[in-house]
Amino acid sequence: MLFSHRVALSLAALLLAAGTAEAEPGRGEGWLSGESRIEEAVSGTTHLRGRTDGGDEAEYHTTDGKVAYLWDGCLWSGRWWAEEDRLCYAYPSLSGEAAHCFYLRDGPAGLEYWSVEDPDARQPLAWVKSVLEGNPQGLALNSGGHCQDT
Repeated sequence: MLFSHRVALSLAALLLAAGTAEAEPGRGEGWLSGESRIEEAVSGTTHLRGRTDGGDEAEYHTTDGKVAYLWDGCLWSGRWWAEEDRLCYAYPSLSGEAAHCFYLRDGPAGLEYWSVEDPDARQPLAWVKSVLEGNPQGLALNSGGHCQDT
């Protein structure tokens, strides 16, 4: 009887700890932490991502903080930076200087982007399908939202 009570208490403690980890994106196993680790994951690469809304996107990150973002046929340029345990972007012609920040996690399907704005999210906003070195797609770094006809 005492053994089963201890097992039940241990199980309850584990479940409570797991719930706490879920409630704090950006913390714990699998989450990328520290500015240098985040910079290493994106600098000088193009991320081809799937989105939970069913779309796809591509984002080229230069080594000096510039970024080109292709989504829904439109190309936006801006800047990226790592800040504490977050990857942040600003696209002046899209949303002024408002920062859009994400926690990054090594997930089962690849690197995942989780919104800092939605700490209770149950799924990432996007996940990396492929990482390409450099800018093989030739995404322009000076675009103010040029959209292609689809």
